[in-house]
Amino acid sequence: MSCGLPRPSDATAIPAPSTAPTPSASLGALRSWADLPLDPPGRALVLVLDQGERIHAEVLTADAIPVAAAADAAGLDASVTQPNRVSLTGDPGRILALLDPLTTRAVSIRQDETALRWIPGAAPLVAIPIGGRPYLLGGLPGDLGGALIPSPQRESMLGSLAQIAQTIDGRPYATLDVSGGCDRQVDGFLTCSASVVGAPAGAVRGEDWWTVHGSEKAGWRGLPEPGGGTLTGVPRPILRAVEWIARHDPETLAGIGRYERCCDAWWHPGIPGRITLDYQRDCETSVERAGRPLADTGDCLDHLIIDVDLATARVIGLAEHEGP
Repeated sequence: MSCGLPRPSDATAIPAPSTAPTPSASLGALRSWADLPLDPPGRALVLVLDQGERIHAEVLTADAIPVAAAADAAGLDASVTQPNRVSLTGDPGRILALLDPLTTRAVSIRQDETALRWIPGAAPLVAIPIGGRPYLLGGLPGDLGGALIPSPQRESMLGSLAQIAQTIDGRPYATLDVSGGCDRQVDGFLTCSASVVGAPAGAVRGEDWWTVHGSEKAGWRGLPEPGGGTLTGVPRPILRAVEWIARHDPETLAGIGRYERCCDAWWHPGIPGRITLDYQRDCETSVERAGRPLADTGDCLDHLIIDVDLATARVIGLAEHEGP
């Protein structure tokens, strides 16, 4: 892996925003998205897109034919999938300008997920996220009705959950959902579990999942799920900065070029700035062969796992894993 990599850390990192990410000026009249019946994931995505990116939009409208014709004239890729549904791919600003709030019934958008998708020419500047426990003192906020656990076990379990739940930047989650329940085991003892699923501001793909377990036998101080939580709640600006670093390492770039899709990501508590990327491709064959069984779903994916240190702007780990 290259040691001469241009490093975002060579410049002064801008402070992390104290509120949700602001819209990119590159999208011009971004506020016009508010006039469209855009799904919630799409509203989160348009806030963190950069100039030069492409998106895919599924549009439900009165008549797809004229919309597709106008899209072709505007230089967009358009496909009529149903008489009232059209699929558009291209510049977000052009798609936005095309859609009429009066005739558009529903819009869903998603980011370009191709492995070699557009990245900016200059290294994105982001602050190194410092993880923390935002609910340690005040407990979990909001509607906790999803935790179907009787008292007093409920209070103890939720208290334990608040103590272990960490976020990538130490701030409360932008969205948070709490669930839980209990079962009577064959030995007669009651066991309960409680979980919190949260996504930080700016995350458009992935979320964190923390779980604790307790029982009459072991006590009601909830014990964390073995192996820790599932930590894929990475804000998109951080993911894109890590992606830029990976794409500017020659050995890593060569590996990425052999894959199709970008990319799942997860963070590591206690290691600020360590982010892992997971690029994927379909296995060369979907037919089971000796020594390589298919997954239960019938899917078979190969993975390129890339560990990046955002603080030094270097790739520190690279490994390929054959599916499933």
